[in-house]
Amino acid sequence: MAELDTLLDSVLNRTEHVKAILVTDKDGVILAKALHADSGAGILEPAFSATFSVASEQCGKLGLGANKMIVSTFDGDQIVQFNHSPLILTLLASLDADPGVLIAAGRDLAEPMRIVSETVAKTIQYEHKKEY
Repeated sequence: MAELDTLLDSVLNRTEHVKAILVTDKDGVILAKALHADSGAGILEPAFSATFSVASEQCGKLGLGANKMIVSTFDGDQIVQFNHSPLILTLLASLDADPGVLIAAGRDLAEPMRIVSETVAKTIQYEHKKEY
């Protein structure tokens, strides 16, 4: 995961107004992260990823297919989250950030996320089989 942390750091440093980039599981457990120096501790709350997971499942029930991404805005921040099941990629930025730039940054990470997601999925399947 150290390589993924390095990759996330490089995206964080070259994408203006981004405060944090997180890779989590659906329960919000952080697997990799890149944080801007002045980021608050609240960024690491697992509620971001857990809420996205539930919202994605509900969106899928609308009959429009699997949800790939959600953009949310708050008082001073915006969050762009990408569904790379079983993982979630979260970009947290100030409202000054261009949402299109954030989406492009997330799409640039699609291939590395696919590789990590497949590895995690295989590990989960292997561990599940060992239990039985």
